[in-house]
Amino acid sequence: MLTADGAFANAANAAAMAFAATPPYVAYQLELRTGEGTAEKDESARIVVRTRDGAAIVDAGTGVHQQPAPPALPPTVDALANWAFALESANGYPVMHVDYQQPRHYDFATPGPNVDVVVPGINGFSVRYAADDATHLQLEPATAAFKALATQRDRFLYSDFWFDPATWLPTRVVVVAVNATLTLDYANISGRWLLSHVAYTDVAQSPSDLHHTTIDATYTNYTFPVTDDGFR
Repeated sequence: MLTADGAFANAANAAAMAFAATPPYVAYQLELRTGEGTAEKDESARIVVRTRDGAAIVDAGTGVHQQPAPPALPPTVDALANWAFALESANGYPVMHVDYQQPRHYDFATPGPNVDVVVPGINGFSVRYAADDATHLQLEPATAAFKALATQRDRFLYSDFWFDPATWLPTRVVVVAVNATLTLDYANISGRWLLSHVAYTDVAQSPSDLHHTTIDATYTNYTFPVTDDGFR
């Protein structure tokens, strides 16, 4: 069996290739449930995302408008890239603005004639297979720097991910912070790697208050327009 580090590298490489092949426009139906404290809100919208800049056209049934980013996360996000997100509000929707820094690409050296074993390593993390699932990898901070990051609020680090053994593409990625958890589920849609579901939970605690923020987003009915009608 391939080492856990090697499996992570293969999955990251596959995800980078899938992200690079994203169509210029992606349309989908978003079912969105958000929670703030004890209040919950359910919304539904038809969305078109322009992948080159992340701009979105949102049709919630009460009018069509364009905004800098779609509600929730964009469906094309590569969760195994070097990426970050900021949670904001736009037109009444929670928006996770994604900052792509660089897709992950791993190239492991070919061993020389006198080398029997090559053990790849993923910087900063200890990676292992889950005991009961050869498609489930678990990651823990392994260096002093990454262990320090794991103690910071809003600093998300990899925790678990699952992959399709036939394609190496991630099917679920979980990143965690001291105060929050973000889970991204993926599906193969007409040969394209796209989000099917996102769940986000944040717990803000002060001496006098414990406040929960939740986002639950389901992505369905994908199509791939070939024109830019509606974008400014």
